[in-house]
Amino acid sequence: TVMPGPVDASACIREAVCVHTKKIMDSCRDKDCIEDLRVYLTRDSQACLEQATSVRPRSAELLYTLVDVETVPFHNGFYAIDITYYYKIIIDATIGANRPSTIYGLAKFNKRVMLYGGEGSAKIFSSKTVIDGIDEQLLELLAKRMRISREIGTYKKEHSMPILQSPRYNEILENRSSMGKQMDLSPEFVKSILREIHEESVRQQMIIMNDCEKEE
Repeated sequence: TVMPGPVDASACIREAVCVHTKKIMDSCRDKDCIEDLRVYLTRDSQACLEQATSVRPRSAELLYTLVDVETVPFHNGFYAIDITYYYKIIIDATIGANRPSTIYGLAKFNKRVMLYGGEGSAKIFSSKTVIDGIDEQLLELLAKRMRISREIGTYKKEHSMPILQSPRYNEILENRSSMGKQMDLSPEFVKSILREIHEESVRQQMIIMNDCEKEE
């Protein structure tokens, strides 16, 4: 698998792991020495390079990976995988006695592999399994949230407290939406979910209130 970021000892090509596509379940363990790549510089960087007396590469950062899959004609079960890696290249260029200047460029590396669509010994990552597990956790948390709401409803009934407490609700709404924003969640999205949870909590507590009144 290719880890994004600067190419160094801690972020490199380690082990081939297939992403579950419902088609390809083979793995490729080829290792390539990437060298002699053409670097496309920006206009300013090209002008700087033409005046430089010496250059030294600083880093290569993987920006994006494009994967294209095609079936292989007359070879049932085989697929051709074309992978294009795009790298951001940073170079230090020295002009005369001045301090090194930083120049930037883009490089790309193409790789083509042939994989078989049958089940082998490759490790499979299935996003479906992960999402199903998260959904199950969400449902369990919601069920727990409603159980607590019913307990709160019983407490309010015993102490003659109103179900709706607007100041507290508004405080929670603003606080949780701010927390969601820090987690890269839209505040409007968070508020809409909290409103639905609040309405269901009120409904659950109303059931508790009505059941208690019937018993009396």
